[in-house]
Amino acid sequence: MAAKDIIASVVIAILILAPTTYFVLPILYPNMKTGVINSVYEEFDDLAYIADSVTTYELVNQTQLVFATKGGSSLNILFVMQTAIVIDGTMLGALQIDVALVVQGEGNRTLRVAYYAGVPSGIYTEIPADVTINYQTSALVAGTYTIGVYWKFNVDAVGTNYMIAYNPPNYEFTRSLLIQEIKN
Repeated sequence: MAAKDIIASVVIAILILAPTTYFVLPILYPNMKTGVINSVYEEFDDLAYIADSVTTYELVNQTQLVFATKGGSSLNILFVMQTAIVIDGTMLGALQIDVALVVQGEGNRTLRVAYYAGVPSGIYTEIPADVTINYQTSALVAGTYTIGVYWKFNVDAVGTNYMIAYNPPNYEFTRSLLIQEIKN
C-alpha cells in the first residue's frame, strides 16, 4: 500500500469521524454540552508501537493523565488514536490487539482490533486501524483519578507483527485524550 493511500485513508477517516463526533455524541451523551465542571484535552505527538510478542497490558507510551474531581460528578472520556497494523508476510491466522481506556479504581472500556489472514501474503502489509473509545464513569467521589490507555496482543503470531500509533508524514497528533467532569 502506497504512502499516499495510507494518508488518504487517514484523512477520509478523520473527515467521517469529526462530523459524526460533533453531531452524534451530544445526542448520545446530552451532558457533553452542558453541565461540564472541568475538562482537559491532551495530544500525544510521539511515536508508539507494540509488537505481537507483548501479550500483557502495557501503557501506550506515556498516554496517561491525572485528573482531580470535585465529587458528585462523573467523567466522560474520549480517546482517539491513529494506528496501523503492520503484518509480516509469513503471518497466518488471527491477530488481536486489545486497547483499554482505564480509570484506575473505577473501570475500563476495551476495544479489540483484529485481523485474519487465511494464507500468508508473502509481503509486509500495513493496514490502517484507527481506535476511538468513549467511556462515561458512574458517579465519583471527590478525588484524584489516573486515566491511562493500555494495549496488548492476545497471541504472539507467526512473524514480526506490530501495531503502530502514527500519523505520517511528520508523526504529529498520533493520539488524544479528552476528559470532561460532568455534574450528576
